[in-house]
Amino acid sequence: MANKLNIYTHKDCFLHVQDEDHPESPMRLEKVMDKLKSISEAVFVEASLATDEQILLFHTKDYLERLNSLLPKEQGVSISIDDDTMICSDSLKAARRAVGAVCQATEDVLNGNVRRAFCAIRPPGHHALPDTSMGFCVFGNVAVAAVYALQNGAKRVAVVDFDVHHGNGTQKLAEVNPDVLAISLHQCPLWPWSGERNERMEENILNIPLALHTPAVDYLRMFENEVLPKLAEFKPDIIFVSAGFDAHLEDPPKEKVLLNDPPGHQCLEDKDYASLAQMLCKSADELCEGRLVAALEGGYNTDVLAKSCYSFVKKLV
Repeated sequence: MANKLNIYTHKDCFLHVQDEDHPESPMRLEKVMDKLKSISEAVFVEASLATDEQILLFHTKDYLERLNSLLPKEQGVSISIDDDTMICSDSLKAARRAVGAVCQATEDVLNGNVRRAFCAIRPPGHHALPDTSMGFCVFGNVAVAAVYALQNGAKRVAVVDFDVHHGNGTQKLAEVNPDVLAISLHQCPLWPWSGERNERMEENILNIPLALHTPAVDYLRMFENEVLPKLAEFKPDIIFVSAGFDAHLEDPPKEKVLLNDPPGHQCLEDKDYASLAQMLCKSADELCEGRLVAALEGGYNTDVLAKSCYSFVKKLV
């Protein structure tokens, strides 16, 4: 009988270090793993290292070569590769583990080895574009895995993104691949200044922009009334989740604003992430034999992130 839940992670994901004050820090994953380790029903799996072939399912060869050429050779040195993202000598090792985790989870779920999977990884991925990094994201972890799923038996895949920021990188994949459904709930307007409801009219893209301080009850109602019917209409063979926890009421911490960008301000609490997990699991059970793979995206109040992530992942069992 297949495991109910695998959690994929790797110590290499802690090696990605930006500068001292950067909000996307190793502490995020440390706090998350401290909480997830208490889920006794989960099986913890050491993530594999993504191959060039896997990364190139979404990214360009020129981009991968450029990253390799920019990688600092000296330990303890970080350089900027875009306005928000930095890399150190071990960053690509961490980024490859992040992609490798989601691809490995996808393969295990599609093969029936496990029912659902959560990837406790960093750096995050949903802003990365085919030819550039963006918004703390080096590789498009879920975007790569979505194409990987299509190459390994899935005919249609869906991505649900509830990070407070628009999943613009994943949308780029859906724009050129009608077999990928991209759904994003996000505050709007907010960085990356995309994701208007009528921005894209394709049947396989659904943006649900949220006003500042949307009450949690309204957020959950929109999820139930718009996300779930869209999933049912698309009938995916596997559901991916870009699980960002920065729509929490207490994220970001009051003393820290994310670089030069205004933070999101939504009203979800730990229990609301459990509700999202329940709805997604029910949808996966009804549409694709329970097949669901979630990957960590944003969330920058580390204590709140850990509790919210735990609430979400616990309900995946």
